[in-house]
Amino acid sequence: MKTHSKSPQDRSSNLPEREQEIAERVRQSLHLSPSMPLDEVADRFRHSAVWRRERMGLAGEELRDRLWGISQPILRFLWGRVRSGWAWLRGVEPNEPSRPDGENGGKIP
Repeated sequence: MKTHSKSPQDRSSNLPEREQEIAERVRQSLHLSPSMPLDEVADRFRHSAVWRRERMGLAGEELRDRLWGISQPILRFLWGRVRSGWAWLRGVEPNEPSRPDGENGGKIP
């Protein structure tokens, strides 16, 4: 998720953090002045299509980040199983490094 440098008036906004992020995205996508307070952006565009689009974009990014975080342990486990299965097929111990200059000249048995 991108982080934006916020002006002093943005930091004192009464909006929740999520709505501040959406308002910042709306302000950028509509090329509004950076001096326009996020409260005003939210008040003017909260029920617009651009607000919904930016809210859905943010939700999609958050979901992707959560799914990626959840999938990491599963992917590591599966990669370990693949490596050990490949090592078993080659006839070596799973943690033993493959040596191209070994007995079989680097060829798979």
